[in-house]
Amino acid sequence: FNWILRDDDNLHGYGLPHNAAIPAGGYLIIAENPAGFSVLFPAVGNVYGPLDFGFSGSGDDVRLFNAEGTLVDAVTYDDAIPWPQSPDGDGPTLELVSPALDNSDAANWRASVPSAPHGTPGAENSVYTPAEEPEPPEIVRDWQIVNVYPNPFNSETRIELLAPRAERTAIMIYDILGRVTQTIPLRTAPGLQSVVWPGNTSEGAPAATGIYFIRIGNRETSTLRKVVLLR
Repeated sequence: FNWILRDDDNLHGYGLPHNAAIPAGGYLIIAENPAGFSVLFPAVGNVYGPLDFGFSGSGDDVRLFNAEGTLVDAVTYDDAIPWPQSPDGDGPTLELVSPALDNSDAANWRASVPSAPHGTPGAENSVYTPAEEPEPPEIVRDWQIVNVYPNPFNSETRIELLAPRAERTAIMIYDILGRVTQTIPLRTAPGLQSVVWPGNTSEGAPAATGIYFIRIGNRETSTLRKVVLLR
């Protein structure tokens, strides 16, 4: 298999065939019931399946593994606040506002619009909004990671942060198991600044494909952001 899709149960998994591909500017659909899907969306192609499991309308995990079995991305969603409550398996679909936003943050998800009651498979999400560069506030009181791009990344990613004051600190990068992968010493000035992480470990070796968490701050306040490294 090429890539494997799982829910919160490791016994459940769907492996995409080796010839599966997403065309440039296109999409790929994995359906629990491809035949039933094609009845609703006869014009949509690049559909794979079937799944022998389903994603719960009351909350579940969506996990994507590469061919080596490494977790590449994961989302734990719910149908209770702060998540949108109407996408519960019998109505609107749950849609990410923009792929440039952190998909682990419930604030970046919406229910599909009324004109797309079953979502927009094979096309841009109905709630898509281009992610805009945040404007720095006039007064910065807490640490903020305002952007990490590109994300996912292959060779390096840029971390843009807002520092509340001049301070000696460090950017800590953790793997999915909470182990420190890299520590980047940092001497900040108040305001917006950026740091590049070249996707390496503290020993200088290339970090493995997977999900990482970037943390910046001090004992009083800190901020965390997810980033995906794809080799």
